[in-house]
Amino acid sequence: MRMLIVTFVFLISTSLHCAAQCSPPNPVPLIVCGTGTPLADNVTINAGQVYYYNGTGGSFSNITVNGGTLLLCGTVTITNININSGDVVITAVGAVTFNGSFNTGTNNFFNSGMVTFNANVNVQGSSTFIFNAAGATMTVNGSLAVFNSGQFINNGTATANDIILNSGANVCFGANASAHATNITNNQTNVATVPTGIACVSYSSSFTGNNPISATSGLHICQLAGATAPQPVVIGAATVVSPCTSCGSVLGQPMPLKLSSFKGTMRGDLAILVWETAWEENVESFMIERSRDGANWTNTGTVNARNQPSRYEYSLAVNGASYYRLKMGDIDGRFTYSSTIRLLAAVNSLQITILSNPIEQATATLSIAAPRVQQGELLIVDQTGRPVIKRSLSLGNGVNNITVDLHGLGSGQYYVYFNGMLDKSAPVKLVKL
Repeated sequence: MRMLIVTFVFLISTSLHCAAQCSPPNPVPLIVCGTGTPLADNVTINAGQVYYYNGTGGSFSNITVNGGTLLLCGTVTITNININSGDVVITAVGAVTFNGSFNTGTNNFFNSGMVTFNANVNVQGSSTFIFNAAGATMTVNGSLAVFNSGQFINNGTATANDIILNSGANVCFGANASAHATNITNNQTNVATVPTGIACVSYSSSFTGNNPISATSGLHICQLAGATAPQPVVIGAATVVSPCTSCGSVLGQPMPLKLSSFKGTMRGDLAILVWETAWEENVESFMIERSRDGANWTNTGTVNARNQPSRYEYSLAVNGASYYRLKMGDIDGRFTYSSTIRLLAAVNSLQITILSNPIEQATATLSIAAPRVQQGELLIVDQTGRPVIKRSLSLGNGVNNITVDLHGLGSGQYYVYFNGMLDKSAPVKLVKL
């Protein structure tokens, strides 16, 4: 189970102290998840500021990092981000999707979890780098271009539609790191280094360019079935493996699963979960996990993997709102998680769910399922029934995600309820640490 509140010092140290890995040019900020200001839409993060997200299923837009630090410890989607300078840090429990525009300036990007870019990613400038830690996964549904002194440091698994390495690019592969693309183009002499051991780059269509990619035989080029042979000039001292089934076979490891999509819909009282894969090799099964609060998970069933690109469907009866995710297991016992989705059955009464309860930080995230649109008042009361927080609230029909400021609220046990003009919820216990 992925803990959503963790000490970042431990997570980063376990990633960086693996043998034979490439180190980032700047140290990772050592920050505890939950430190700083909760992330919100349309924020600018200036020097000295830390904004964070450590929940499940968050969605934010129009974020600017302008010298400060964006710390992402949970499952979150960010639409349109400008990183002029500063740090973006994704911890080992983070699962982050970037949609819309992804613009970078002089910045440090650290990924120890799972990150997906539904955009082109350009890494350029002498002080700009992307660091992908050992065990981390990075997916670019577009082109990954490194040039003009930009650095790509990969100790984990990276996938892109196209990888383009131009003048001034710097790439370091740690031992057992891998990258995959449909097409690879290299125009920088000996751009890729492998300090120790071997690393692998695979491609499924073409490998072109006008300069050798590496001066070391530790870089293995995996020519997949149907791909054209790499142009002679781009090989350099790299080792070409052909025929080749995957980087997993080259490195003696199972090829990581590539999950194309994971979605869900409600059909009456049935939750219908559908997922598609673009790549499967040495995958054993998909375990479907369910949670009421987004923190505590139970296994509701298992679907065997087909080990070929496939579409899967699974259904189960539900009552009320639930979260779902896939636990994807390899034959060697390793596993990874999908992103998290939330589905809601027909709402017949007003229900409040407190996410990540007990609460350590200064805000609480509430999920309020309402059967109809209405005005009312959200109240938090102490154990004597005395209101300590009151807030006027407008609810829409369905799920309403609300953030409540708890500054000034002491440690203890409280109760939350909504007193609406049309409906009233049952009180729900809130524990403030």
